[in-house]
Amino acid sequence: MLEVLLTFRATLDAVAQWLGTVGSTVFWDALIAHVIVHQAEIRGIGVYTSVELFNEIVDLHFDSSRDISDLARIQIARAVGVAIVKQGSMYPTMELMLRHAIQYLGLRGKSVVAQTGVLDNEDDFIMDLGGIDPEDPDVVGLTKEEQVVVLSVHLSALMLDGAP
Repeated sequence: MLEVLLTFRATLDAVAQWLGTVGSTVFWDALIAHVIVHQAEIRGIGVYTSVELFNEIVDLHFDSSRDISDLARIQIARAVGVAIVKQGSMYPTMELMLRHAIQYLGLRGKSVVAQTGVLDNEDDFIMDLGGIDPEDPDVVGLTKEEQVVVLSVHLSALMLDGAP
């Protein structure tokens, strides 16, 4: 009887050690897998956040892209292009935002997109940010609403550079 109890106790000890080791390993692996999948999901979905953010900014201020002046269209695309130049690399969120801006604003196939040094020209970006002069309405400029959109898109592009 004593021998059976000792064997039973030894078996329980072995099972308890095995369950403790295996149980903690399973828990740890599940935790790490959850964290990795969660981070991958954030990175996978995060790239497309730039498109949604761009749409929200523009749709908040304009009913459609037809309501945006030609200068504002160029300036909005330039806002992203200049942010890419300032960053020094084309992070995927910035590239996607630029591609989306060009398509959304109807600039695809236009000469401003094909010419080098137009959408990434910081000096022109700053100069063309000027508003409409009430004393000289013949001078082309951006409305206050267009200025807000241009700067909002620019700041958004700068934030989506992938830096921690």
